[in-house]
Order: sequence, then structure tokens, then C-alpha cells
Amino acid sequence: MMNRILQSIVAVVLTVALCACDAIDSMQNGFAHSSAVSAELEKSVGLKSFVGFNWNNGFLTQVTVTFEGV
Repeated sequence: MMNRILQSIVAVVLTVALCACDAIDSMQNGFAHSSAVSAELEKSVGLKSFVGFNWNNGFLTQVTVTFEGV
């Protein structure tokens, strides 16, 4: 009985850990894309910008660009 409970707990912990890894990778990729787009906008426009992306179920649904000082 105790062995079965321990196996269930380990399975849940591993599942959560694997899901968290994917979420962290997505966030890191999002920050990298945001920084790259912000740098390109700063070069072309001349103003520092902040870029945010909104993803929903794997689809890009919104991009928000805010310029500093405007």
C-alpha cells in the first residue's frame, strides 16, 4: 500500500517537473524574441522600446510595443 502511494507521488512530481520545463523554455524563448525585436526597433526608430508577446495555445495572438518617453 505504501509503495503504491510513493509511486503515485513520484509520478505526479515527474509530470509537474516536465510540464514546468516546457513552460520555462517557452518563457526564455519569449524573452529572447522580445529582446531581439526591441533592439531592431531601437535601431530603426531611435527610441527604446519594450515588446510583449501574447501566445494562446501555441498561436501568437497579440504583440504590444511600448516606446519609452512617448
